[in-house]
Amino acid sequence: MALQQSAKQSAKATTTVTQVVAIKPKTLAKLRTELKGYAALKAQRDLLDERMTAAKAVIGELRESTGEDKLSVDGFSLALVQSVRKVLNHAKLIELGCAAAWIEEATENKPSKPYERITVPGEE
Repeated sequence: MALQQSAKQSAKATTTVTQVVAIKPKTLAKLRTELKGYAALKAQRDLLDERMTAAKAVIGELRESTGEDKLSVDGFSLALVQSVRKVLNHAKLIELGCAAAWIEEATENKPSKPYERITVPGEE
């Protein structure tokens, strides 16, 4: 069966380019050591995060059993936080008569703080 495309349809493809760079052996050895240390710390933090999440669930259930949303016990403070986030709905704004060009014109691009992203093998 032959694949046909109309004039309005187009095929899209994505590609990834890998660049090989030369790193000094001493720098590469240090980088590997630091990355392995980072992976070990991350594993410890992940374990702690899991344990803290489980403890937080139990504490939340106990707080809920008191019937209170906010408590203070031995210097600890507990509170059920139920925040609401406001999001501008562009489609609804256009439905109400706002021109898409106005939204684009009023939208500002603000850079965020740069950070290092490190992905540990096996996590993606």
